This record gives sequence, structure tokens and C-alpha cells, in this order.
Amino acid sequence: MHSQRIQSCRPPCRTTTLLVLCALLAGACTTASPPMRYYLLTPVDSDPVPGTALGEQTVIVGPFQLPGYLDRPQLMVRLPDGELALREYDRWAEPLEAVLVRTLAENLGRLTGSQRIITFPQDRRASVDQRVSGRVMHFETDATGLAVLQLQWSIRDGSGQPLAPVRISEYRVQAAGDGPAAQVAALSETLARFAAELTIALVAAEDE
Repeated sequence: MHSQRIQSCRPPCRTTTLLVLCALLAGACTTASPPMRYYLLTPVDSDPVPGTALGEQTVIVGPFQLPGYLDRPQLMVRLPDGELALREYDRWAEPLEAVLVRTLAENLGRLTGSQRIITFPQDRRASVDQRVSGRVMHFETDATGLAVLQLQWSIRDGSGQPLAPVRISEYRVQAAGDGPAAQVAALSETLARFAAELTIALVAAEDE
């Protein structure tokens, strides 16, 4: 009789196990995370600006230090009252400082027509005439899609001596549409505007 009780118990146990597994699978399907989306900044689409040629000057761009809240993969949105929202599924395709420095260098190359714009860290054998570096204070959008870039920056010669006073610049661009793609495009435009200001400053520093 003892063995009969065991046999009669097996089918219900198997059925219960299958039901539990089905429930777990169904729950996993209903709570699946949305796919990650990855973004890069876009350099300005522009021909060289007349009067901004850098000649044989070699310019190194970077580093640009980021605040802790921006030094992360996710895009950030600034909300009212100092609150920040992290977009978990909208991410930079590479570290933000790297894509920011590279895009800024590409912008400078296009605006000046120079092939001698390099990014930090540079080859130690390269002879550098001007160095551009700084500290980013804001680089995010707000809840309305307004992109803000605020940074402190300076230009130095190859030995590290200042060629111009330290400056603080700020740029604001309203996103042309809704969603993270439009907001990243607006952030790209703020960086392009900084590149235009920086181009003028580099030419002026070269002439001094």
C-alpha cells in the first residue's frame, strides 16, 4: 500500500511542476525589459569657415572632465527642483567624455579645414602647438527637450602655458522633436556652437 500511494502521487506532482514552470515563463514574458538604444553625438555638417585656417598648427583636444552624474552610460534628464532622471534604456554608445572630445575635434577639423586636430591622449612623439581642455558643468536636456552645454575651458601652448584667459561658455538649443534621438541632436548642436566659438579663439591665440 505504501508503494501504491507513491505511484498515485507522481502524476499530480508532475502536473504541478509544469504549471509552476508555465507561470514563471508567462511572468518572464510579461516583464521583459525593452531593448537598449545607443546614441552618438554628430559633428557639424559644414565647410571650412573663411579666415579660420590654422596653418601648420597642431591642436590637441581634451581632456574635458565630466561631473559624476554625467560620467555614466545612461542619458540624463534634468527635472524641476534639481531632480535628475536617468534614462536606463537610452545610453551613450561609448563613454561620454570620449565621444564629446572626438566630436569636438571633428567639428574643429571641419570648421578650420585642418588635418592637424588630434584628441587626448596624443602620441607622445607629436609636437603640439595648442591644447584645449576644460571641465563640463552641464550637458543634458530638461523635461521640455531644452539641451544645455555649460563648460569652463582654456587654451594653452605645447608646454602648458596659457594662451588665453580661462572662459565659461553656455549654449542652449531646443530639441526639434520629442524623444531621446531629438534631444541628442540638440546636444550635438550645442557642441557645434562651442566649436565655432573655440575656432575663433584658436585663430586669435595663434596670431598673438
